[in-house]
Amino acid sequence: MDAPSLPETTISPNHSTVNGEPADLEYNSIKGFSYTLTGEQFDRRTVTHPPSRLVVLYLHTLTRPTADSQQYDLVCVVDRLDHELFPDEPGSRSPQPEIPYTVCLLLTEPPMQLVASPLFSRHHLLGPQSSFSKINVIISTLSGSQHAKDIFTHLLQPFLKGQGLVTTVDGQEKMLYDVHETTSPNTIAEKTHTIFHPLAANPLLGTREKQLIFLISGDGGISDLVNALASPPSGHSVEERRRAKLARRHYVPPTVLLIPAGTGNALANSTRILDPSSPPNDETYGLRTLAQGEPRSLPAVSVTFSPPARPYVPPDSDPPLSNEEITQVTAVVVVSWGLHAALVSDSDTPSFRKHGNARFSMAASANLQPEPHHYRGRLSILKPSSLKLSKDEFQDPWTDLPSTSHAYVLATLCSHLQSNFCISPRSTPLSNELHLVHFGPPRISSAEEIMSVMHAAFEGGKHVDMDGVGYSDVEGVRLVIQEEDERWRRVCVDGRILVVPRGGSVEIRKRGGRPLVEIVAAEDGRDVMHGLGYRWS
Repeated sequence: MDAPSLPETTISPNHSTVNGEPADLEYNSIKGFSYTLTGEQFDRRTVTHPPSRLVVLYLHTLTRPTADSQQYDLVCVVDRLDHELFPDEPGSRSPQPEIPYTVCLLLTEPPMQLVASPLFSRHHLLGPQSSFSKINVIISTLSGSQHAKDIFTHLLQPFLKGQGLVTTVDGQEKMLYDVHETTSPNTIAEKTHTIFHPLAANPLLGTREKQLIFLISGDGGISDLVNALASPPSGHSVEERRRAKLARRHYVPPTVLLIPAGTGNALANSTRILDPSSPPNDETYGLRTLAQGEPRSLPAVSVTFSPPARPYVPPDSDPPLSNEEITQVTAVVVVSWGLHAALVSDSDTPSFRKHGNARFSMAASANLQPEPHHYRGRLSILKPSSLKLSKDEFQDPWTDLPSTSHAYVLATLCSHLQSNFCISPRSTPLSNELHLVHFGPPRISSAEEIMSVMHAAFEGGKHVDMDGVGYSDVEGVRLVIQEEDERWRRVCVDGRILVVPRGGSVEIRKRGGRPLVEIVAAEDGRDVMHGLGYRWS
């Protein structure tokens, strides 16, 4: 959703100090936040940080250990800091050219116009009134281009230090949060079962005592976390079942601050943790969302397989250690069958991953040549109106769609699968709306016809208005897959590839009840820069 252009906003220069040095502060909604150092040694040097790299200004004050113990307001910027100006600040030392650094600037006497503006946060989640009793950081080391650890080191760690989440004990710095790096595909699930779920389901904790999880990951990380929370280990004794029931009753959803480090980052782009508009107005990797956002329930769907599915093992891969059977999983982004599932599966190799988002188009081209496959199966939908039937009426609530040949079947809770790939333009962030997109023969069958639909999705979601493309708001989707070759029986669940048995079914239904997690997002899907006159395209 594009915002209308707003008039330019300017806050006139005001005398202050930046990191203890005298400076004139100025804010302009187009140019950004700037300060001119007025000390003689700086020769009125001006430093400007564009709006896209401002995290936020904080209203609460901090005390820095200086000779005068003066109080400061904090400004966090994701940008480069001129090391010649502030040699004690490490902001220009990031070795990764594509990853900026969180710069924490300390101000005194900021302009009152600035303090009264929406740019100043009065409620941010790590402020003095924070209710989080435990803070964890998960670093998904293999997500996307494998920069998650660098993002922690150069962005999140200095940001948390600026919030006072580092203390000094016996001359050594001690972090007031725990850090967990993934070492295998199972790390997040293991940590969830041993740390996050026991805390969330502890009946001795009140609802005001919550845990905050910084998740530096792609969509797969949040999916792993949600699935592990949905299926905690349980025993079979009477006492174990009693404790499990009590835990469900007292469950307090963890709050997740997603710092996107994946390839597509569908959830981050759909909730405006990242802004899918062009040019982007947030280059802070989601840190601004922490400063201005609120925890909101993360919708999910239950995906049931009958008979059970199993993980897909690509050709030339080592056989799995166990024949895992999967009856039900939870999805928060997408469930697909057909072309989308095939290209996600085929592109999930080291040789493809190094190409970033381009790997999807590369895999798509390979799947469409020499001729695209037409996937055989029955597709049924559960319409919202079907759930309103009177109990006295005997009617199958599922509606079978006429075609049994498909090219693309995708159910999603998100609007974007990539920053510029709008798969569901009518989706509202975190609204628990499930949309189905599907097309195939006879209207759309050739490689050229399929690619024309894909290209239209890159043009703001225009594909949903094309002849032959089905697009609807649904309560559920059911697939009965009638393929012999397992290559055509692959189903994608939030990037995870599963194989459905011959003649097997997949049923997707909205998940009810208490949310498994809350995710930090702006209330209306926009950010604080909009309130200051930043103009989206």
